[in-house]
Amino acid sequence: MSKITYPNAPDVSPDDYLVLGVASYFAQQGDQTLEVKTLEPIPSGYVEALVAGAETAYQYIWAATLKEVLLGEMPQMPAHLDGEVQFGYDFTARAIAAVRTYKSRPEAKLHLPPGQSWSKLNHGYQPTTHE
Repeated sequence: MSKITYPNAPDVSPDDYLVLGVASYFAQQGDQTLEVKTLEPIPSGYVEALVAGAETAYQYIWAATLKEVLLGEMPQMPAHLDGEVQFGYDFTARAIAAVRTYKSRPEAKLHLPPGQSWSKLNHGYQPTTHE
């Protein structure tokens, strides 16, 4: 019998495929607009939209395995990311949910083979000011 790594998701394993991305958002702090970078799991349907050229907040994306970002159910920041990147909201649950989308649509893995990254995205988000 194999050990269950994710007690709340016994159908998911550490070697399961998912796509991750670093997204840029902008926050207003006083009179300054600050860039905030987050690590986000990306479901299969959205990867297909990115490949089709959808405008996005993602600077780059890469194909990984769940064990690269979760130790048990604790998020782990990949070593190659700089200290300015933080985890997106509810990262663990969303990473597991994203894995499930690739399990149900394995053809989506063809867009970005395991271990590869892609930075030719339509990264069109810019800070805006509200007056």
